[in-house]
Amino acid sequence: VLYLLFKEDKLIAYRLLLPDTVYINNEPMHITWLSCMWVHHTERRKGHAQKLSNLALDKWEGKILYTNFAPESHALYQSLNSFQSLRKYEGIRGYARLNLTTIIPQRKAVLKIFTPLFKLTDIIFNALNDRKLNLSKPKLATDIEVVYEKAIDESTYDFIKPFQQKEFMRRDRKTLNWILKYPWVIEMDRPDEAAKRYYFSSVAKRFEQPVLKIFQSEKLIAVLILTIRDETLKIAFAYFKEEHITIIADIILQIIIDKKISTLTTFHPLLTKHFQNNKSTFLFTKPQFSQYMYGKGFPRNILSQPYHFQEGDSDVAFT
Repeated sequence: VLYLLFKEDKLIAYRLLLPDTVYINNEPMHITWLSCMWVHHTERRKGHAQKLSNLALDKWEGKILYTNFAPESHALYQSLNSFQSLRKYEGIRGYARLNLTTIIPQRKAVLKIFTPLFKLTDIIFNALNDRKLNLSKPKLATDIEVVYEKAIDESTYDFIKPFQQKEFMRRDRKTLNWILKYPWVIEMDRPDEAAKRYYFSSVAKRFEQPVLKIFQSEKLIAVLILTIRDETLKIAFAYFKEEHITIIADIILQIIIDKKISTLTTFHPLLTKHFQNNKSTFLFTKPQFSQYMYGKGFPRNILSQPYHFQEGDSDVAFT
């Protein structure tokens, strides 16, 4: 759902929503997520973002969720006095390789002129560090097999479905495959003219969404849907039992090393705890926090629901 705001036939702002289904008391409820918001730079601080957000709240009768927000967006939504906290998660970000070329210019634009120096530093350091990582790469037991897929087949979804009974969203096989087939990020070296007309990042040099089926003694024990964007790795959806956490973590570490991933971010409780206690692969780690907010249109007992979110819920899985 896209709300557009024009001024004299010129687009000056838009508000994107992602309709979805949430489960409360095991009953489906049609809701929407707040997604991206854009206001032309000459029209900022004129109340356009608030106007479009209030329109969304009115049209959806307060049945709105949001997460993965920038501080400015969160401040705007809180000023509407229409949202409360639903869930908070502690996560971890692990840095396995040096990536000064990307990180420093993003934080301090004035240092962009030193990008060639940062790049040379990254190359030299990572060449040495990669040798160390390869020597310490976890080895899986001979009865473990990892199968990469591009979509969710029927047998895979049959494995996933019981785990979803403890989730708010419970995306079905059709929806999961739709997410995998139509990501919001295009893989290319640099933005083309079409990408430049889009006001949010839509291009990455590397973008992959592999589906991992993990077997032990030919029995399926886990399904992971990953998002690899350039040198970052996120676990969009993860379905496994606690008894298999070490196997799952070792496979993730193998992927980090084999695909030269610089940064892993996860909010999965079991994976977060494991990597907090096993940091040797990473140069350093930082705690991360994620929060899910809900509007006033939800039942009062939503806070007492025994459900959780996956990292790929909302629009996160598309990017």
